[in-house]
Amino acid sequence: MEEKYKSLQKKIDRLFGIAARRELELNAIREIGKALSSTLDRDKLLPQIISEVTRLMDAERSTLYIYNSTKNELWSKVLLGDDLKEIRLTLGHGIAGWVAKHVEPVNIIDAYKDDRFNPEFDKKSGYKTRSVLCMPIMDPEYADGKRIIGVLQILNKKNGHFSKNDEFLLEVISSQVAISLKNSQFYDQIREKAADLDLLYKIEKLFSASDSLEEVFDKVIERVSQTLEAEAGSILLKNEDQGTLFFKASFGEKSSDLKYITLPSESGVVGWVIQNDSPTIVEDPDTDPRFNPDISKKIDFETRNIICVPLQSGQKSIGAIEIINKKNGNFDDDDLRLLELIAGQLAKAIEIVNFRMKKQREDRFTTLGNLMSTVLHDLRTPVNNIHGFVALLEDPNTSQDEREEFIDIINSQINSVLSMITEILDFSKGKTTILPRKVGAGQFFKRLENSLVFIVEKEEHKLIVNEPPAVWLYVDPDRMLRAVQNLVKNAVEAMIKPGKIEISLRYPEGENWAILYVEDNGPGIPLEVRDRVFESFSTSGKEYGTGLGLAIVKKIVEEHGGDIKFKTSDSGTVFTISLPLHED
Repeated sequence: MEEKYKSLQKKIDRLFGIAARRELELNAIREIGKALSSTLDRDKLLPQIISEVTRLMDAERSTLYIYNSTKNELWSKVLLGDDLKEIRLTLGHGIAGWVAKHVEPVNIIDAYKDDRFNPEFDKKSGYKTRSVLCMPIMDPEYADGKRIIGVLQILNKKNGHFSKNDEFLLEVISSQVAISLKNSQFYDQIREKAADLDLLYKIEKLFSASDSLEEVFDKVIERVSQTLEAEAGSILLKNEDQGTLFFKASFGEKSSDLKYITLPSESGVVGWVIQNDSPTIVEDPDTDPRFNPDISKKIDFETRNIICVPLQSGQKSIGAIEIINKKNGNFDDDDLRLLELIAGQLAKAIEIVNFRMKKQREDRFTTLGNLMSTVLHDLRTPVNNIHGFVALLEDPNTSQDEREEFIDIINSQINSVLSMITEILDFSKGKTTILPRKVGAGQFFKRLENSLVFIVEKEEHKLIVNEPPAVWLYVDPDRMLRAVQNLVKNAVEAMIKPGKIEISLRYPEGENWAILYVEDNGPGIPLEVRDRVFESFSTSGKEYGTGLGLAIVKKIVEEHGGDIKFKTSDSGTVFTISLPLHED
């Protein structure tokens, strides 16, 4: 009976032990879950994990190592003396490295008697490691449980050494930590992608808002360097003619020293990247044969690591973007991908701006040609008139009175030529040159008739100038005369068969404006140019016309504070100009 009692007692004790472990497990899950769910930010999460694990394990210290599968190493931040230092372990090095490599937990009673223990950290920090419990943290996404994402290392159990229950507890905790690390990883990825997209969007806005590459590139290289947490950065372009590279923009403490420095096109890491049309990351420049230390020495700047990406236009590299000295650690593949996206934007921007500059040069030449065409076209009539009247002056049968009349006409035509040239030059420069004064409407209309009758009747059209109301206009008579001449000349050129041009002035009682009408019975303004009739070089159906005349008319009218409108159909066109009246 006693034996049965003892056997039963053992079963009860075992069940109580299991229950105690389950209670411990539940408490650990609850405690660590509560702590780890408070944040997704990895920089805040890691200290939180270390603090909670150390407390729950009743230990003196804990270290959480994160596994970097790309570099096949473990990294963590630990307190050495008074400073927080980042440490890195290659797989298999030290106890944590051994655990990561073999994916097995380790429980060591006396660290200094274990060959896997590296005492260097104790020597640097002055800390004495006694017992060690180290547990791999497995990726919860993988069902086979063979993919490691980190290692938890616990040092110095406060009372004795770590037990089997401690191993069990740490295994439970590590599964919770794994979920928190994975969530934090997803959070960091989303945050980084959002930051990358935001940077790309801001860069795109910079390009679309500016025509100057220099201004944009300076801002771009600054933002990119700051986003990649680097000390310096440069955009270098090729000078094909000289076979060199020059700094288009730079950021950093020594950026001003790079302004006038040029490099051979094949020089250094940048030259290699451009020559090979291939990006690269250099973790230790001093041991890389591609690195040229001359620039670093020249500006007294230490280069610790480099990431460099080519700027490609079409099938060739036109330059490169280089970022130097990541402040924490080395550049990684995520940095490289982001920089390649930015390099694509930069190369596209260079193409667009270069195309825009080429187009502007072509447009300037086109504008110059159109302007010359306009000048020649407008000068043809007065020059022909001068030529004709000079011939009459040479005729011995011409009387003295006729000679004097012809000389006055020649002088008038010369003044008209000079006025045209001044007007076109002023228009091209955007100058305002009107000198308004008090002018009688009757006097102004008499000048109009005298200047227009020859232009109209020469083409066998009829000119009608109606008697204006007795009002005083406040205009620059020479400039306004030129505006009406342009309207009449356009009408003359548009009318195929002999037609009629009528000019009149109407004064709405009580208003401080008079309305000038220029009407013709021609075919009307072509439909395709009606919406842009007052734009420079807008014309249709004229052998020599450019449309600059109406652009000048609009400018003259607006300089007087007036307005010009038109109505047109296949039976004729009416232009109306509002002219200011003198206040007297």
